[in-house]
Amino acid sequence: SMPQDVILAQYREQGRLMWRGFTLDQFTNQCFSNDLDLGRGRQMPIHYGSRALNYHTISSPLGTQIPQATGVAYKMKLDAAAAAAKGDSSHDPGVAVCYFGDGCASTTDFHAGLNFAATLSAPVIFFCRNNGYAISTSVEDQYAGDGRIPTRSTKFLPNFWGSHTIFQECPPPLPYPSAAGVCTR
Repeated sequence: SMPQDVILAQYREQGRLMWRGFTLDQFTNQCFSNDLDLGRGRQMPIHYGSRALNYHTISSPLGTQIPQATGVAYKMKLDAAAAAAKGDSSHDPGVAVCYFGDGCASTTDFHAGLNFAATLSAPVIFFCRNNGYAISTSVEDQYAGDGRIPTRSTKFLPNFWGSHTIFQECPPPLPYPSAAGVCTR
């Protein structure tokens, strides 16, 4: 992603935030909610965010970042249109990137967010990480099908519901305590 791209994450994107420049001290300050925390202690631990790094603060309820990402992307599209109307052809608004797990695909926010993204032709990338468990519910209990969203392999699907959607699957975890089940992709 580029610096102008806006990230709306869930719980597994600390690496992306660190790559953008969030320091270990900032991670620590946020977890301890001390006076050096960018959020001044008003967020739960691991609910990182940085306005300077275009990284929206993580929200506790699953899936809320999906329609929010559509709104962010639509605003970026409107800003680009306004810049073009003023003759600024160099304006690159970027895209919104939304990360979520397979459990969010069962929420109404998922369907509403992707539908609005398609309707508005919003510049947003939805990145679904399917590890076979929706926090604690197996795919067999969560979906009528096999839970593969939408196929059994890692795919990049252009124009899935009018946007770009990346689905990444990790192999099913091996029984504890083996470390061999760690996703290496």
